[in-house]
This record gives sequence, structure tokens and C-alpha cells, in this order.
Amino acid sequence: MVAIAMEDCLKPDRLELDPQAAEAKGIFSHWLYCFEAYLSSSPAVTEAHKLCLLNARPPTMTAPTKTEVAMQNLMDVFYQYVEGDKCTLTRAQMKSLVDTELNQLIKNKNNIESFDKMMRDLDFDGDGEMNFEEFVSFIASLMFSCNEIYVQKRGQQAKK
Repeated sequence: MVAIAMEDCLKPDRLELDPQAAEAKGIFSHWLYCFEAYLSSSPAVTEAHKLCLLNARPPTMTAPTKTEVAMQNLMDVFYQYVEGDKCTLTRAQMKSLVDTELNQLIKNKNNIESFDKMMRDLDFDGDGEMNFEEFVSFIASLMFSCNEIYVQKRGQQAKK
């Protein structure tokens, strides 16, 4: 891969690139890396503003929806616990995430057997770690359980 200077391809307003060009993928990857580094290093850029910028939507148009914010929050939480370039969570990192982020939802947090079983069940690729897809599956299963309780309580309130 040819090294490309940031000023050659990272523009403040847009990336000018012919998508059919042979080097387009490399240039875009470099531009995105630089753009994300800029967003991460700028304390003046809020999380909502980052989401707007990454979606190429001016922050003055509309605020992100609740769903967009929820998706961004899930990604932020996952990557907050990831260490290094691997983009997966070890058993210890996942345990830390569960204990910290889901402390009011997960019963028996100290039950090692149930935690290990959950990790094995969610480890679709069998690598002993949790990637983002496996993490989202875990969150989805929690949400299904929470939704069942929510629907039951809502039904009970409607009867009163």
C-alpha cells in the first residue's frame, strides 16, 4: 500500500475520490482512519456531533434519533472494554463489562458457572472471546427478556 499524506485526501468538508479508481479503497480507509482520529482527539466535538459527522449529516439539520443514539451507545460501551487492536472482549473484559454496565439487570453476577456457560453459548466462532456480533446477540437476548417483563407489567397496569 502506498503511504498517502493526510492533506492529500482528508478535506474538512468532503472526500473527493473516484470510487472506480484502483486506489479508492486504500485512500478511503486512510481518510476514515484520519477522520476518526480527529473526532477522537477533539474535546470540542460531542458524541452527538460525532454521530452526525460520521453519518455525513450536518449537526444543524436534526439531532440523532433515540435509536441512533442507542446504537452508538452500544458501540461505545463495547469498544470501551476492548483493549488493543483485536476488537474482541476476553472473558475478563466481558465480565468487567457485565459487572459494570449491567449490574442492575444481571442476577447472580458472581456465579462463575452461569457466566462461563453464557460465554460459551455466545461464542459462535469458538475463539474464546466475544466479538461485536456476539456482543449484540447477548444484548438482544437480554432485551427480549426485559421486553417480556415489560409487557407483563404493562398488561397488569392496564387491568387496574
